[in-house]
Amino acid sequence: SGSGSGSSAEPLKAGWLEKKGAVVQNWKRRYVKLYTDRLEYFKLPADPAPAGTVPLSTCSADMVPGKQESEFFLELTCRAHSRIYILKATDPGLIREWLVALQQAVRNCKKKESDADAPYTPLREVNIEQPPPTAQEQMQVLMYLEDDEKAEMEEKLRIIQERDEGLRELEQDMISLNEIQKELARHVHEQGAALDTLEANVTSTAHIVSEGVEELKMADKYLAKGWFRFGGPAKVSGPSAPAEKK
Repeated sequence: SGSGSGSSAEPLKAGWLEKKGAVVQNWKRRYVKLYTDRLEYFKLPADPAPAGTVPLSTCSADMVPGKQESEFFLELTCRAHSRIYILKATDPGLIREWLVALQQAVRNCKKKESDADAPYTPLREVNIEQPPPTAQEQMQVLMYLEDDEKAEMEEKLRIIQERDEGLRELEQDMISLNEIQKELARHVHEQGAALDTLEANVTSTAHIVSEGVEELKMADKYLAKGWFRFGGPAKVSGPSAPAEKK
């Protein structure tokens, strides 16, 4: 969080305004004090230290239109913080009062410090919608953010880191999956060769079985004719058998 200079001088102007966040761009009610050389904003008027401090020596103050016709915002561009502070009030007249006071304080501050590198920028009209800050810009302004804004940015950075770790883990998982697929393909190839051998063996066995069946059929025919062995018919015994001639 920013800190004040510790001066007990009375502010040139003080009051409630709404400030747009730098990280999560929502509106937060802040008590603002304008001094001759700085702008301080507090969460509560009685807070001992400001939530943020904006040095005026490198700033320019402008009033910019909003989306509605009667809506205007106060834009405070601070080159020292590489940031644009945007403030608004419910009453457009109040914003104009703050603009006049800020521009006068900026002019006086520049004259005192004779800052030639930061010339005064006159009133101009620009679009209130600012592009989201880049990661580098967020890191540059981190030290100037309020405590709650720091917490929001740190949470975003943590989410980004977790996302990166998740992507690295996913990459390792994809590599492991690729290795598993290669191993599976190798096993499939080996199993395919084994299946080819098995198929050849089954075909050969079927042929042998077929030949055996044919031989069994022939043996069955021989038995049906009274042949009990290969090589000739069975001998007939008994009185009716004719005597062999010598």
